[in-house]
Amino acid sequence: MPWKTTTPMEEALRFVTLAQTERFTLTELCGQFCISRRHANRVWLRNVELDSGGVGSLRGEKKQEAGR
Repeated sequence: MPWKTTTPMEEALRFVTLAQTERFTLTELCGQFCISRRHANRVWLRNVELDSGGVGSLRGEKKQEAGR
């Protein structure tokens, strides 16, 4: 059976999806995903700031300012 390959973007989406279910604590999810609480908070806050499109900012996409 081949190994599944996932991108960091897919992992971030999965993390946010699981966090939104509130079945797991943030600490538990950090352990599952092998990430620090600091990074988890960044991922979560990006999602909250930009609502459903927030995780897209993980790709390095920057907000375009008006007039530029």
